[in-house]
Amino acid sequence: MSPKEFERFFQANFRKATYQAQLIVMSKEIAEDIVQDVFIKLLDRENLSTMRITPTYLNTCVRNAAIDYIRSQASRIFVQLNSINTGKFETSDLEALAAEEAEYTANLHRLYDAIEALPEQARKAVHLVCFEKYSYNDAAEKLDISVNTLKTHLYRSFKKLRKHLAVLLMLC
Repeated sequence: MSPKEFERFFQANFRKATYQAQLIVMSKEIAEDIVQDVFIKLLDRENLSTMRITPTYLNTCVRNAAIDYIRSQASRIFVQLNSINTGKFETSDLEALAAEEAEYTANLHRLYDAIEALPEQARKAVHLVCFEKYSYNDAAEKLDISVNTLKTHLYRSFKKLRKHLAVLLMLC
């Protein structure tokens, strides 16, 4: 891919990729940073001239980068919680952490409420696969349905849940 082709690809796909990242991280500014980082990493590749970058590949890279960002934030909160236990925190840090924790708890409650609003079979499928970490085969067997039916329940459930929450991607 030549530099001109890469620039056209960037112009054509930046907004869509930013929107996808924004659904995950729930912040436009952070999503833009993530997408820019992904494009920079792609541009820095030595084999860019022989590489064919597709929108699907870009979407996968952006999704993974956004999920990595969420995980890093969760790790940061864990470190902060450990700091609380050792007493190495200032008051402003505690207030910020409390606000973040309250927001996280509110999002978690919204997630549980949205899951409870799903049809019974779909709710059971989400619970077994996402929370109890059953494999698709084991969950399908437990629900006495085929694996494809289970996948359909999960697909439809996630589609409904995504409308309500972007937080779902952090948990599954």
